[in-house]
Amino acid sequence: MAYRWGDQHDNAARVVARKAGVRLPAEATPDQLRSAIGRVMTHERFKQGALELGRVMAFEDDATQRAANEIEFALRKDDDDDMPTDSENVCLSG
Repeated sequence: MAYRWGDQHDNAARVVARKAGVRLPAEATPDQLRSAIGRVMTHERFKQGALELGRVMAFEDDATQRAANEIEFALRKDDDDDMPTDSENVCLSG
């Protein structure tokens, strides 16, 4: 995975750690890219790593959604009078 800015370095590290891909330098040549693509597309370990990474990411998304649902449920459970209006700010902190 070639990267240049933002969270691409973290994403590349995650993909490599899960054996779902390979890391390439930003200045990789076309031949290096072609070779890396060939390895990733033909080796079973990369396919299995990508499937596992997908499962982990789906679980993380589910956990985030469940947490948001629990917060919304807790807010709705209180009396409507206690609920903030659209003009009030709500701040949640850990």
